Amino acid sequence: MATSPDSITWTAVATSTFGSENIRGIAYGNNKFVAVGTSGTIAYSN
Repeated sequence: MATSPDSITWTAVATSTFGSENIRGIAYGNNKFVAVGTSGTIAYSN
């Protein structure tokens, strides 16, 4: 996972909710991103 304030410069996230788990899907709605991992782990943006 990585974050970017401008979609040009990216910074890797040192610690992720997903650990070594694969992210299976990402969606955007209501001004939030939601990501789902292979074992059902869910993470979302603020």
